[in-house]
Amino acid sequence: MNDSNFNMQSILRLRSAMRSEVEGWTGAMKVTINISKLSALKKLAVTLSSACEAGDVVLLKGDLGAGKTTFARYFIQNLCSSANVTSPTFNLVNIYKSDAGPIYHYDLYRLTKAEETNELAMDDAFKHGITLIEWPEHVEDIAFPNKIVIYFLYDTKQNVRTAIVELHGKFSKL
Repeated sequence: MNDSNFNMQSILRLRSAMRSEVEGWTGAMKVTINISKLSALKKLAVTLSSACEAGDVVLLKGDLGAGKTTFARYFIQNLCSSANVTSPTFNLVNIYKSDAGPIYHYDLYRLTKAEETNELAMDDAFKHGITLIEWPEHVEDIAFPNKIVIYFLYDTKQNVRTAIVELHGKFSKL
């Protein structure tokens, strides 16, 4: 999708078209979006954050510098306009208050084993808040009922950024 003309309605229309044309439709949806402009990344974050509520999980994947933390900042600021959003790389988690409930922003980059996540009280976040997780490889085995997975790709030679967005659970049924 072009970065200047997508929104949740566009995503839903695409999903509906895919459902009607693809035999054996599973309900999950994948959309690729050009996010080479910061305004497009912000629009994606605002659109998706507006659809989230307590219990929803957003997994952010991609190389260093691909846009995960910037996306998280826009996502959180849309729900907590006064929040000073910083990367939780050293804290591992930052918690923000919003009208939608607490927002838990995890950065698991420094973890080396899945067992290390046990010390982060992530179960509470998954139940009572909106959870964003950068570098989610250590929690991918958890079956999140309602999740968004975003793969951030950055082609440094062409200076092109792309987001591949997968919608699961309630997000795939809108």
